[in-house]
Amino acid sequence: MWFGTELVGLLELSGEYGVLKMRRFMGLLLIIMLMAFGLTTVGQTPKTTTFLSKDCGFSIQMPSRPKFVPDKSGIPNSIRPSQNFLVDEKEIAYYVSVTDYKPAYIKTGTPKFFLDAARNGSVGAIKGKVVSEKQLTIGDNPGREVIVEAAAPAKTTSRFRFYLVKNRLFYIAYDGPTGNATGPEVDKFFDSFRIAAPLKTLDEWKTIESAGGRFKVKMPATPETRLDKSDPATPVHLWQIIGENAVYFIAYNDAPTGTTLAGTEDVALNRGLDAVAKSMSATVVVKNWLAVNGNPGLDVQMHTGEIGAPNEGVAFFRSIIVK
Repeated sequence: MWFGTELVGLLELSGEYGVLKMRRFMGLLLIIMLMAFGLTTVGQTPKTTTFLSKDCGFSIQMPSRPKFVPDKSGIPNSIRPSQNFLVDEKEIAYYVSVTDYKPAYIKTGTPKFFLDAARNGSVGAIKGKVVSEKQLTIGDNPGREVIVEAAAPAKTTSRFRFYLVKNRLFYIAYDGPTGNATGPEVDKFFDSFRIAAPLKTLDEWKTIESAGGRFKVKMPATPETRLDKSDPATPVHLWQIIGENAVYFIAYNDAPTGTTLAGTEDVALNRGLDAVAKSMSATVVVKNWLAVNGNPGLDVQMHTGEIGAPNEGVAFFRSIIVK
């Protein structure tokens, strides 16, 4: 017998790019579970926002909604100006830049050549010293991580990751006080980066079954699966697909041994999904109670963003408590 929460969701976006104002999936699920079992209070929100750029084809978790920063430098041999996204917290900055080079230009050098150039340009811009460097990959695409100490008297360290995906260069950066560049919060930022592949067509929907037979669900492609152990007492299992216009996900976590519901199941479900709506700055437009194999649940449809704005979207959630 297991006792925990399960959340199934779909979020659709419109416009050139969108900020998913639902906070980090893991944090939302943890809030729902903790609220259900009386271990937290209404009003707590996760610390990160998942940002999805349809136009640039990536998603990443950032401390808050990034600002779009126009590129005025004019990158040689690029198809268009670089697309830049920045979270500036005074002494700390998180940054993502995307440059699309002309395909013919990319053919003139090796991936190592372009990654070396990205490294050299970043180090030279801050007149710093490389203290560590390693090779990376994302899928089959080559990458590089570089940590750079700024020249004196500055007491800052910058951490960069570069990925070359066909003719597109992703540039991900953190800058902050020396000693923080390899901390857990910065690791989350870099490790959350994903390339957003287009969703599969409807005729490729398939049934996904969790290990141990916890659930079955149909999804439009093979999902990414991972286990978040940020809180060892409440690990979260996640299956998700991030596409150009939508995010599909299903996740569950088990309650710590010995915990009980804070109030009735209805109250627990309401409190959890109210927290989701608040964290997304969303408006609940439909709410329906349901039972799944005798277990209580709640279906919710929310409107996100501003009507007619680039971040306008709709989210569908189903939350279930299983004993």
